[in-house]
Amino acid sequence: MVTEAELTSTRPLFKTISANEAEVDLGPLAPLVGTWKGSGGWNIIAVPAPGGDQAFTLLLEPIIDTITFKPILALVPNRGGNVGVMQIPGLYYEQTVYEQTNPTQLMHIENGMWLLMPLPQPPMAGSQKPPPNLVPQVARLSTIPHGNSLVAVGGVTEANGGPTIPSNSAFPDVGQVSFLPGYTDPYMRRQINTTDINQVLRDANKGVTIRQTTTLDVSTDNGGGVANIPFIQAHADARGFKCTFWIETVGDLLSKRLQYSQQVDLFFISRPDGEGLVKWPHITVSTLAKQA
Repeated sequence: MVTEAELTSTRPLFKTISANEAEVDLGPLAPLVGTWKGSGGWNIIAVPAPGGDQAFTLLLEPIIDTITFKPILALVPNRGGNVGVMQIPGLYYEQTVYEQTNPTQLMHIENGMWLLMPLPQPPMAGSQKPPPNLVPQVARLSTIPHGNSLVAVGGVTEANGGPTIPSNSAFPDVGQVSFLPGYTDPYMRRQINTTDINQVLRDANKGVTIRQTTTLDVSTDNGGGVANIPFIQAHADARGFKCTFWIETVGDLLSKRLQYSQQVDLFFISRPDGEGLVKWPHITVSTLAKQA
């Protein structure tokens, strides 16, 4: 029989650490610690509208956003499999987004965590060794007061120079059959290119000397998922999420800059081919500078 004393001695505990120790343990997440502000971002989202089952409203707005990251002053133990006890460092974050045209009008609030899943600790006695190709991963946990929460998993890459930012269309995905002519006219003749909203980020990089880039790339396709309250499920079901952060070292003074592109896949309105619902990308892009 295992005694209470033996249980206590083997139970994995949160390991309290200092702020300096936390930044060391955070590895590629450490540069995020602090407050970041940006005023040149954009948010695009299609939402259901009154007027029938096929009606939608497209909202495209310039934004001001602030994100603050703070280290979790403990390593969180996870136990299982053949990796022994994995000690996970992480960050809290809070984000606020305001309309650029009305800086007192709050558009979005969010909080959550970024986690670094490091190489495992030495395995417990009698367990197998971890696979040699196991590499660090990151995860993002987010909570949004519309009634959504998510977990997205991904990886980290580091490279000299600026980021390679892919194209990303905000147009709805209707499958093989097109909407009726004129249905997606609200996406046309806009201030930005809705067929590639990430062009906003590439434009922000023109004339900027970027020395080094750390890329954090997470998606619910890699693990995790999105959970919604029943109202969201019924009217604009959020089923997928992906996000890329580019943490950049800029200029001769080596200041820090953060760019991100993130997408939530909303599903509503029947597809023209009758095969389920249309996927409407809800995309936000922004360039932020780290505050002193």
